[in-house]
Amino acid sequence: QQQQQQQPAAPFASWSSGGFQVGSGSAAQAGKAGSWKSLRRFLFGRPSMTLMVALLFLGLFFLALPAGHGEELELLTTGPSSSSSVETAQNGVPATGDGTAPMQPPQAGGVMEDLLHWAIQHSDPETLKEVMKKYQNSNLTLKDVYGQDVLDALFVDEAASIRHLVDQLHDFRNQSVPDEDIEAVLDRLEEFVEQVDNAGNLHKLGGLRPLMDCAMPLEEEPEAKRSAEIRAKALLVLGVATQNNPPVQADVLSLGGLERILALLPKCSQSGEEGPAYCGKLLFAISALVRNDVEIQESASDKGLFQWLFREGLMSKSVGNVKKAMGILETVIGQNPNLPFIGALVDDQQLQDGLASSLLDYVRDSSDVDAPEKALRLFGRLLESNGLLFTSTIIHHEDGRQTKFLDALEQAAFVAVKRCEVGAGPGDELCENLKALATEALDAGKVAQHLQSQEL
Repeated sequence: QQQQQQQPAAPFASWSSGGFQVGSGSAAQAGKAGSWKSLRRFLFGRPSMTLMVALLFLGLFFLALPAGHGEELELLTTGPSSSSSVETAQNGVPATGDGTAPMQPPQAGGVMEDLLHWAIQHSDPETLKEVMKKYQNSNLTLKDVYGQDVLDALFVDEAASIRHLVDQLHDFRNQSVPDEDIEAVLDRLEEFVEQVDNAGNLHKLGGLRPLMDCAMPLEEEPEAKRSAEIRAKALLVLGVATQNNPPVQADVLSLGGLERILALLPKCSQSGEEGPAYCGKLLFAISALVRNDVEIQESASDKGLFQWLFREGLMSKSVGNVKKAMGILETVIGQNPNLPFIGALVDDQQLQDGLASSLLDYVRDSSDVDAPEKALRLFGRLLESNGLLFTSTIIHHEDGRQTKFLDALEQAAFVAVKRCEVGAGPGDELCENLKALATEALDAGKVAQHLQSQEL
């Protein structure tokens, strides 16, 4: 198993009664998953792949099964029974009846993956060689062993399957087709477009336009509007196909996708008609479309996306959707810090004050685990992008006190870290990360204040 890498320690912080004094430093960067995770996702991320790998291996394995393991296989596939000779050791790990080494417990991932792991563990390579030689001498193929129907089920023509799903998806306009049928099509299509090449071929196979029409019904087709659940599912599939896939981003743009998706934002405002589930999928699709593309980000800025996120997205009653809005803003500002909406924010003191107050509430008072971290990340990005932000902001407290922004941020971070340590324990990685993020944000703000004082 891949050993977890030890994260670097957070910057030094000395605590005081009113907050903590932070030194210079950078937040620890989370390590990326290793190659095993990528292989595991490839082999076991989709049921069809897991079934194919397991059956092909087991087909060779069963003839080479060493003696004495039949009952273990029966236990693994059918569960324990009173007649089984497999005993349970004192430590709870199943052991063979003859006292030999205990059998490893099944791993997570479903029964087919469990069978594959078990077969690999107990296989006999020499016997497998004999089986393969026997197959060659008899001129046997997989078709002879399994039959054509099984091979057709295992080795799927994905392009043909997507075309078939696209044909079914066109029926979303037909109100005689129940939502359950459309949802089943979208579920299957999502499974296909998780693979980058399949997503890239979606437009060529005629699937992107009906997917967009299902997710974002045209005003001239009110009769084609499906339930919020189906439209949300279609937005999810659109986001899965688009994320980290520049060709699909270009295809969506060519079909007017940016304009259409941004036109839905007013329906997700505080007075909008759409619920939080649909709006959450809308934000996910927007994030997938604008991420990693400077030109799309600039176009989205001109069309008011980021102003809407500041004024409406961060003020949502849904904590989950607020976190999505924070994530979009933090990512885009990090990738493109010179976008004009930052300058517009500097010129709008009222919006700055409201934004600072709202984000500080998420740092200080949110019971959600992720919200303080995302709010601190966004504060850090904003202060790094433009040192003039929040320099004139005064935070008004319920008890009548007034606090300068950086002092209020320091106090809010202190509360967030203390709450984290009460729940997870001092030194927990999440708590140390909060300290580091607060360090970055406060350092950026103090540098900006220093430069501003020198200019004056």
